Amino acid sequence: MEVPDAVLKAAAGLVAMYGERFSLLGEREGVSYYLFLIPEDETTGFPFVYSLADGQALEISGFEAVDLMRSFGVE
Repeated sequence: MEVPDAVLKAAAGLVAMYGERFSLLGEREGVSYYLFLIPEDETTGFPFVYSLADGQALEISGFEAVDLMRSFGVE
């Protein structure tokens, strides 16, 4: 899967640490949602989800990221 440049730029810190590790959660109302996949041997808090609309990427974290993941069937 090719990850859009805007998403890579928004996640630059994570990409620098772990590489390009994304999963497309899905699309809804013209917005694409990407989940950054933290390696399983790493401990982290909330997941990092990136929304992409009109070429602009935004990082979503906290409970909102968890809710988005669940809405796409990811636990």
